[in-house]
Amino acid sequence: MADHAATGAAPMRLGLLRLTDAAPVALAATRGFFAAEGVAVSLSVEPSWANVADKLAYGLLDAAVLPPPLGLAMELGLRPAATRLIVPLSLSLNGNSIVLAEALAKPLLDGGPVPPPLETGRRLRGLIAKGLRPRLAVVHGFSTHDLLLRYWLAACGIDPEEAVELSVLPPSEMPQALADGRIDGFCAGAPWGAVAARSGAGRTLLLSSAIWRNHPEKCLALRADWAERHPAPLLGVLRALLRAGAACDEPAGAAALAAL
Repeated sequence: MADHAATGAAPMRLGLLRLTDAAPVALAATRGFFAAEGVAVSLSVEPSWANVADKLAYGLLDAAVLPPPLGLAMELGLRPAATRLIVPLSLSLNGNSIVLAEALAKPLLDGGPVPPPLETGRRLRGLIAKGLRPRLAVVHGFSTHDLLLRYWLAACGIDPEEAVELSVLPPSEMPQALADGRIDGFCAGAPWGAVAARSGAGRTLLLSSAIWRNHPEKCLALRADWAERHPAPLLGVLRALLRAGAACDEPAGAAALAAL
């Protein structure tokens, strides 16, 4: 394979959010796995999925860590600019949590063992029947978070269109919005549920794996035009990420990975 970095080619611009499931990308960059494949990769940490999608659509990013529904929406032209993408790799499974403000979570969770997801939802439905209309946030309208939250609500007899108020927030802003009382709960990826719990603002109601075990979560999405022009570097990127994913699964490296 030709050395992408040595040829002076522009680095592949790869967008991501500050989320735990971007760990393989961060690890591949910091441990030199991309460089070992002869590929130059420039990471771009973005504030929201809308930023990632817009930059990918208009060619300011070549690739991104992306929720699969957002990639599908971009490919199908459901966003302002239709974008040809390829998705050669899944990066993570599970990892999201549904978090409610402490005052709202307390009557749902206290009084014994943590109830199963359907029972928790039925208890929430009981509060809604008394006049509560929770304000719940998801990370993007086209996201696994939105689909999982809606599915769980509907399975518990709660109409996600009428019984709750759904809004969109960047995941890193959710714990503060919960603490400020601007939202009553959210569905987001790690570590933001733990951040909200540690601050005392909220409590994890359930994990997304309890709704759909081993659901796909983040994928690697690339602009098709970049992939077609750079087939060899693309293979190098995939090899580096597979190596990084295996390293992320090693228990001995968990502490160092968490610090990274």
